Amino acid sequence: MDKENFTYSFNLIEADVWKFANVETVIYENKFVPTLEGGSICKRTSIYHIKGDGEINKDKIKDVHGKKTEGLLKAVEAYFMANPNV
Repeated sequence: MDKENFTYSFNLIEADVWKFANVETVIYENKFVPTLEGGSICKRTSIYHIKGDGEINKDKIKDVHGKKTEGLLKAVEAYFMANPNV
C-alpha cells in the first residue's frame, strides 16, 4: 500500500474461480485518481500468471473479473459513504 500515491496491490494465489482458466496467480494493482469534480476513479491492472503452457479463456476471465471488481468497488464506495471524513 502506498498511501501517498493512493495505490495498493495484492496477489491472489489460490481461488476456485481461477481453476477453469489454468491461472496460477494474479497480481492486482489499483490506483485511485482524483477527479476535478471531487470524486475519484479507480484504475486496476491485472497480471495473470498461467500454469505451464496452459491457455486462458479471456471471455470467462472478463466475466468473472468484472463481477468481482464491481463487488469490490461497491464495498469501497459503501465504506466511504459511511465514513466521509476518511
